[in-house]
Amino acid sequence: MGSCQSDCRDKQEIDPYNVPKEQEPLKLEDAESQQKIIKIQSFARGYKAKQEVQELKKQVNSNAPPREVALPYEGPMATDKLQVQKILNDKFNWPARPEFKEFIRLPPFKFIQSGAIYKGQWNNGLRHGRGIQFWPDGSVYQGDWVEDMADGKGRLIHPDGDYYQGDWQKDRAQGIGIFVHVDGNKYEGEWYQDKQHGQGVEEQQDFIYRGSFQNGLKHGKGKIIWKNDGTSYEGDFYEGLMEGTGRFIFQNGKIYNGQWFKSKMHGHGELIYPDGRKYTGSFVEGQKNGLGKMEYPDGKIYEGEWKNGKQHGQGQVTTPDGRIGQGYWEEGKRVKNYDQMNQQHQEVGL
Repeated sequence: MGSCQSDCRDKQEIDPYNVPKEQEPLKLEDAESQQKIIKIQSFARGYKAKQEVQELKKQVNSNAPPREVALPYEGPMATDKLQVQKILNDKFNWPARPEFKEFIRLPPFKFIQSGAIYKGQWNNGLRHGRGIQFWPDGSVYQGDWVEDMADGKGRLIHPDGDYYQGDWQKDRAQGIGIFVHVDGNKYEGEWYQDKQHGQGVEEQQDFIYRGSFQNGLKHGKGKIIWKNDGTSYEGDFYEGLMEGTGRFIFQNGKIYNGQWFKSKMHGHGELIYPDGRKYTGSFVEGQKNGLGKMEYPDGKIYEGEWKNGKQHGQGQVTTPDGRIGQGYWEEGKRVKNYDQMNQQHQEVGL
């Protein structure tokens, strides 16, 4: 251990002959050479920066809009519509498209003809990439642009606060999107050429509809439920109206299954009442009309003619024990009884 302590101490001692010397001053010729190198490097950096500036100017000049179309704008980009600004405060985040990375982003430009102000990416004088545009009426679009048109993902806010958010194609809502009215009514689903088209959900203050749309109207298969009383219809729609075949459940529990025309029971159908009655037959404009059969809970059956929802014309009643009585009805009341006439006919062999 004693020799280890001595060796360790000796190794920690400083060698007086191994002290680093101070750096000798540069000779004159070395200093001049270094200054030349600095000048060369500075010139190279300046040349590179100049090249970059020239390249940037070239890109700006080749991608900015023509001066007869739009001019640089240095004022504020904002809307004076409170409803629009409220929606803008709710950030709209949409996925970046890799193909947009190569396009240059320029300061704002104001279009001479429309007065709209655009800030975003450009390509060959056209809005192309990600950008936001403010119109003089207060409306705002933010999203993707392709060849000067809204195309891709985007949100358009109207001056009154209504807005559409979703897919765009050539300046039109097309694909999947949601339209929200300032009063809370909304539609979410498929779009084509700025109209609801395909499958979607429309919700308003008094009803909610799920189903098919065509050219902005309910069309095809769908279901609508009224919020205030729970009534519902499920079936065919045609140009916004219940038309075709469908099932309607009324507030009072009645259920209709059958044909519809212009949102009215029309054609052949079946109407079931909460008390057990069931009507099967013809309907005209929402009323039992024509030939039909009414079955009662006690087993009685009426078969015959109807008008404006009531028995009217020729008919017969079958009792639960099988007896048949024929007669004539007016506005729901039997005014003639043919039972005696039938008996006389049987007696003479008619």
